[in-house]
Amino acid sequence: MLHFIMRIGGDTIGVGKSTPNPLSEPQVFMSLPRAIGYLGITLLLALATFGIFVAFTKHDWYGVFVMVGFLGILAFFWHALRAAAKREQDPALRAASGLGWYGESLSALFRGPVLHTFEGLTVVCGSVISLLYAVLAWFSPSMVALNPARASINTTLFCLWPILLFVVYVRFCGPHFRQSLYTSLVMLCAVGVPFYIAYK
Repeated sequence: MLHFIMRIGGDTIGVGKSTPNPLSEPQVFMSLPRAIGYLGITLLLALATFGIFVAFTKHDWYGVFVMVGFLGILAFFWHALRAAAKREQDPALRAASGLGWYGESLSALFRGPVLHTFEGLTVVCGSVISLLYAVLAWFSPSMVALNPARASINTTLFCLWPILLFVVYVRFCGPHFRQSLYTSLVMLCAVGVPFYIAYK
């Protein structure tokens, strides 16, 4: 059975089997996609830290808890980038890595199951709605009945949620990304979590 390896700009993540490419050479310098990944993590880290600071000054301990959780997610992404770099440099690790649908590029994953399954479309629509609420939570929280005193916390929550949503999608729908009732319900619940937190 053909095993795929998900590559995010040349980075490989996951577990499974793959056939090593004898012609591939380990990269000496950091690739541009990985550099962009580290930059994104840095920016999100600054955003989450700002959210923690605001929540702490307002004694919003629930908001602090939520933001600390996002720091854990960012740490996971940092670890994934580091692990991918090691696999690129070590042929043995590279030969032992792989993720089910994961031999395709990230763009191929989006053109495939993400845009052609209910779960994938739930990620796309949920992310768009979440980002829209992030804008409204910052500029006009009363329009969507959100607490203005928690505008910064809610904005950070909705900004970061699309990242977590994609992680949930890969975790529960991979490696085959086949549509099912169970995964559909999981993704619908995942989309609703930030709204539950914001309106609780």
